[in-house]
Amino acid sequence: MNINLQHYQEQYIQYVKKQEIDEELKKQFIEILIEKKTAKRAEMWNSMRIPLNLIKYLHNLANPFYIGFGNPESDILFIGKEKAFNIINNPESFLNESINNLLHWEKSNEKDEFSFNPKNPYMFYKTKYKHKIKGGETWGFYKNMTQKIVSKNENNIELKDDTFFNYCFTTEINHIPSKKTSNEKLINQRLDFLQKEDFFKSFKHVIIGAKGSVSKEEIKHIFGKSPIEISIILGNNKRTTFSIDVFEYENQKIILCNQLSGATGWTNEVLEKLIETIN
Repeated sequence: MNINLQHYQEQYIQYVKKQEIDEELKKQFIEILIEKKTAKRAEMWNSMRIPLNLIKYLHNLANPFYIGFGNPESDILFIGKEKAFNIINNPESFLNESINNLLHWEKSNEKDEFSFNPKNPYMFYKTKYKHKIKGGETWGFYKNMTQKIVSKNENNIELKDDTFFNYCFTTEINHIPSKKTSNEKLINQRLDFLQKEDFFKSFKHVIIGAKGSVSKEEIKHIFGKSPIEISIILGNNKRTTFSIDVFEYENQKIILCNQLSGATGWTNEVLEKLIETIN
């Protein structure tokens, strides 16, 4: 991963400084970002006492330079709408999956340094909470699709909950987590970050499950101006017609589709057609 992590950690601090939030809250949070030891960061984060009238500002602290999770050298990149958790109810997830993402990548080879490894975030939840990935959740969709894409090229590969991140990478369009799907759009800092970093252009297959949150023009701004473009109707269920937009570059195919979650109403038949299009 050829990303200047230190640069973006500094940019994150500058981003927070410009937020119109309580100055004491801002000061405490910047002190956390300056701290480079993950255990100490967690201690500082857990000891923060945020008055009820300031909780509404928490979303302003989300990391617009969040990179993502998984294998940076894989062929498959999934881009979702946003992280699916409530910031207020899940401060641990907010710290691990947003705030600390840049620092975690910086320390990702220091196995004894911390328990949350961005190369395989599932293992943290499996070890601490005995979590199992369900088919209808977004990670379940990613696992199922990765299995079928990889199987085209590698026989007898069976991906399990704790191995599928070895074969894909995941990130988000909107950097602010939300338990319920939001209509938030790309902010300029996020758009510029995705566009400037060649890392996101290094994946052979890119599946963007974020229709309504990113435009075709934004996709071309991020990945390149002159793809071959086609639109395909995959099928429908009782309430939704599933169509995709395909952008083909010399070494990369990008698909923009509906959100990849059980709530969207994907049928097995439509999902199979999506996977066929990816390959």
